[in-house]
Amino acid sequence: MWRAVRKWNWREVREWAKLVVVALGLVGIIVSYRALEQSSDAATETNQRTRYQTISERLLDMDAALVEHPDLMPYFRDGRTLDNHVDERTRQTVVALAVERVDYDEYVYNQLLQLGLGIVPPSHRFVLRTPDRPSTVDDSWLAWSETIEADFRHSPPMCGVVEDTELYKTYGIEFIYALAEAGVCPGLHAGSN
Repeated sequence: MWRAVRKWNWREVREWAKLVVVALGLVGIIVSYRALEQSSDAATETNQRTRYQTISERLLDMDAALVEHPDLMPYFRDGRTLDNHVDERTRQTVVALAVERVDYDEYVYNQLLQLGLGIVPPSHRFVLRTPDRPSTVDDSWLAWSETIEADFRHSPPMCGVVEDTELYKTYGIEFIYALAEAGVCPGLHAGSN
């Protein structure tokens, strides 16, 4: 009788031990999964913040080029056009800077769409602040919309880049369409390019 009880107890103990080991294993897997998920979320958030910071820093670099060459600033801030009285070297420099600035603005637009920060409205179009009503659009998107629109509104050479039928093909259609809908360049019309 003692042996039967003893065998039965050890068998029961072994079964319980197996269940405890399995349960601990499952708990370990769940804890590991949650830790991995939190780590992944933290890494994604850090990546998004870093990319957003890089975008902002690059804007300062873009403006630094104009500070270094104040004679070019009117082409990007005051609406000066490249007329026939501009020497060829200045023309080439202005066009090169215009292409670089358009590339940057499209890069910003695309990055903001891809970052997943929830700041871009579903339409993906630029939105400006209006004095008559509060906006439901994120303030960061409003600021970037105003920056990009102002870049084009005050720079005929930048508009020239996206209006050029050969050059605008290198830019994403969604970016071109957003510019056209905003009406920032007189020769760029939504649906026509």
